[in-house]
Amino acid sequence: FNGDSLDIDVTQGATLDAGAGISIDAGAASNLSAAGDLTIEATGLGSDLILSAADILNVDAVSMEFDATGAISLDAAAASNFSVTGFALTLNTTTAGNIEITSADDIVFSGDKAKFSATPVEFGSFAGVDVVLGEAFSGAGLVGCWSSDAGTPKFFLSANNDASDDKRVVAAVGQLAGSADDHILAASVPGTLVPCKFASGPGAANVGQPVYLGTAGQVTLTAPTASGTTVYRVGYLATGSAVGGLYNVLFAPQFIAKRP
Repeated sequence: FNGDSLDIDVTQGATLDAGAGISIDAGAASNLSAAGDLTIEATGLGSDLILSAADILNVDAVSMEFDATGAISLDAAAASNFSVTGFALTLNTTTAGNIEITSADDIVFSGDKAKFSATPVEFGSFAGVDVVLGEAFSGAGLVGCWSSDAGTPKFFLSANNDASDDKRVVAAVGQLAGSADDHILAASVPGTLVPCKFASGPGAANVGQPVYLGTAGQVTLTAPTASGTTVYRVGYLATGSAVGGLYNVLFAPQFIAKRP
């Protein structure tokens, strides 16, 4: 048929069967609708159902349900969003399996609270907090604290056992070098292994010994003895060999005393 238009009206059902492919092409906006269910399926073994658009694929429905006997994969090549307005969003594995969230950069939780209702909560080796440096950190593994000095509130500074009272409380171990005002990760979860920089490298025979705060953010196996210094246990030596000049310490911070 070749003409300006084709109009087919029937009062009952219409069936179109073909022993090979069927192609319907239109040069303008088109519509396929049904007063009841509309089913489009590819029934052959290994057959795919392909929907494509040069611009936007728009699906409008009161609700949507996806059922699959195999995996479901959503891939995007640009920034994407999945949101629910005014209601809860639930992700679950009903019989077995983990829920894994992987990111090439940061994973940001911006809600009111991050709640963990499971009995155990597990942290990785470098679990901690984002801090802003109040001074340059020459390398990773330096022990720091938050300053309470006027003009530098909440700034993270390298800790010293001979510093004034308002700087002697250790907060965390910085995991990166950085300049003043840089953001870095500071490990702050007791019981985790954190790489620390020693003033003098320990050996295998020292594993298990207490590790104390030294000066300039470094740690030492020897508690300070000078008057006015602070004895602060950072943790316990966990390894006698260095990686990148740093030794793993089981983080167990504890203020012990300030020497008279």
